[in-house]
Amino acid sequence: MEGKVQISATKPAPNAMVVLVPAQAHRANPGLYKTGTSDDKGNFAIRGVAPGSYTAFAWEAVSPGAYQNAEFLGKYQSRGRALNVQSQSRNEIQLDLIPAN
Repeated sequence: MEGKVQISATKPAPNAMVVLVPAQAHRANPGLYKTGTSDDKGNFAIRGVAPGSYTAFAWEAVSPGAYQNAEFLGKYQSRGRALNVQSQSRNEIQLDLIPAN
């Protein structure tokens, strides 16, 4: 999984926390959540993602593990991007930064 996080169409988001959240049926398995951090140009890479459906989020700041809480995720569900990871595939995604409160 590779991609880019941006603040706007022309401004990358450095140091964003990127999180892949598994489909609802698999959220009890903490091993399926994957995280990464964007570089100074907003680019990120997350390796070792199991095949399946995910929602990707990019936060400016998020408490560790908060994204495993259903109530917390509910506040941001509309800001995530759905994706389907296939075995042995390379996925690319562009994410909009969710600003810190």
